[in-house]
Order: sequence, then structure tokens, then C-alpha cells
Amino acid sequence: MFKHVMNKEMKKVNNLVHAKVDSSGLHTEGKNFVQFFGAIWVMVCHSFEGKTMMERFVEGRLPKLHRPSVIESFKQWPSVAPSVYEVQEIKGDNVIVVDDIFTHERTHVLLNQENYEQGREPEKGELLLTVLLPAGEMKQVFAAPLQLLKDHAKERKETILAQYNESDYQDSRAYMNEEFLNVLLICLYGEKNSTEDNDVEPAALETNEQQEVVEQYAAYMAGQDKEEYRQVGELLWRRYCEREEPNIRKAEVFSATLSYLIETKIAKATVTKKAIATHFGVSPSTLSKRLKELESSLAGDVREVNKALEQLEKTNTGT
Repeated sequence: MFKHVMNKEMKKVNNLVHAKVDSSGLHTEGKNFVQFFGAIWVMVCHSFEGKTMMERFVEGRLPKLHRPSVIESFKQWPSVAPSVYEVQEIKGDNVIVVDDIFTHERTHVLLNQENYEQGREPEKGELLLTVLLPAGEMKQVFAAPLQLLKDHAKERKETILAQYNESDYQDSRAYMNEEFLNVLLICLYGEKNSTEDNDVEPAALETNEQQEVVEQYAAYMAGQDKEEYRQVGELLWRRYCEREEPNIRKAEVFSATLSYLIETKIAKATVTKKAIATHFGVSPSTLSKRLKELESSLAGDVREVNKALEQLEKTNTGT
């Protein structure tokens, strides 16, 4: 499933994303954000042979739905667009209230645990860069939002609105459909959103050992001719480091564990712990011990990635 999407649809995504922004000057984490959110942007905003991927997904699913309320919500999905939202209130029961920063339209949003960035729910005053999908009387988040801490939210909001007001776009929908990736860069880096000579690194790895794991993992995937999995593995590793701050005595242990996690949980490959442990020169029992820790910390993130990629593949197959 994942390989099919990455090898086919992701080529379309990459071509469109690279034509819009030059991410070569970004740090690895910035490139990962551009890749992930670029895929969401392409699915919602770009037509292939007259239809977006979202339209094809809805057309394939509608005949299988029976509840009128679900059908009505589903029919609205092809008309959605990305935007930036400011969190106004935390209602409880995974419900938050947000305002569109351009139109000031207020919306109640139902979140799943997979929507929480770094394992925590949004706070009042934060910004969310996302696509909201109709879901009955509320809306839900498509894939995962970029959750901008309120320490940076005010400045980022002012910059985005200033650039929109100075543009020639007639409305915010047209602006976001075309400038979504540029808005993403503003959210990540602020007014200095050039990809050249950017000295701000989001979620940077703090130790040489953490970086060594990334390099060993990337080399393994390249050796297996599976470089399409490199970025998602690096993104999950960074999230793990942010949450757990692991004490790394031997990078190969974590490199092996990360490789096994991605191979089995994301790539759905048939591979043994012994084979990967041998490749990295560690014991299978040590790999198993660390695997429990990674799986526990990254369970929601893995579900988030698989859910987004499953939706992406369904838009291609029409199922």
C-alpha cells in the first residue's frame, strides 16, 4: 500500500511541490514538513485529468455509504480548501473552537488523538495550518495539522495576513490554494521564509548520536532501494527524540529499531528482527526491547501516517 503510493502518486506530489518551492536550502525537518503537507495540498487543490485526488476518493466511497448524514458531509469534501485557524476555546471531549484568520468564520472541530502534535492537544491562541473536513455539525482535521505554539502565533499570523493583503488574490481561498506552501514556510520560519541561508531549524536533533541514527537509517533504506521511506522515518525519529530524549549509547541499536519499525508498520514489508539486527551488528533481543519503547511513543504517529497514505491511495484507485 505505502510503496504503491510513494512510487506513483508521490512522484506527482514531488513534481508539483518542487515546482512551487525550492526546499534544497531547508534543514531535514523542514523538508519533511514540506513533503508531508505538500501531499495534502496536492490532494485537495490540484486536478489530474479534470479531478482532484479528493474528488476521486469521494466518488469511490459514496456508493458504499448508507447514512444520509454521512453522505451529505462526504459530498462536501471535494470543495474543501486549506487555511490557517486560530484556536479560540478548548471545549473538552476532544472538541476545540477555531476561527479562520482570513474570514473569521468560527468552527467546532473534533480531534482524534492522531491529530495531536507531539502528543498534546492544542491550546487557546495557537495557530493550526490544516484542511478541515465536514463531519456532521462539526468538522474534522484531514491528516494532521501544523500546530504553531502561541509564542510564535501572533507574529506568524500578522505576517501571513500582511502578505495576503498585499497580494492580488481576490479571496483567501484562492490565496491558500496557490500559496499554501509559502504559508507553511512562514509558519515554520516566520517572515524570513526564504529557503536560502535559513538559520532556523525546527525540531533540531540535539546530539550527534541522534543525528548518527538518522544517517544510519538513511543508509539502510538506500541500501534496500527504499529511499521513499527515508523522510517519514526521519520525521518519526525526531518526534521520538523530542518526547523521550533517549540516552543513546550505541546508535546502531536505535537505527536497527527505527528501520524495523518503518519496514513492518509503514512499508508492510516481511522482514525479521534477526535480519535487521544482524545488519546493524546488534542482538535481536536488544532490538525487541527498544522496539517496545518506540512503538509505545510513536503509536499515534504511525496511525496518522498510515491513515493519510491510505486515503491517498484510495484517491488513486477509486475505492
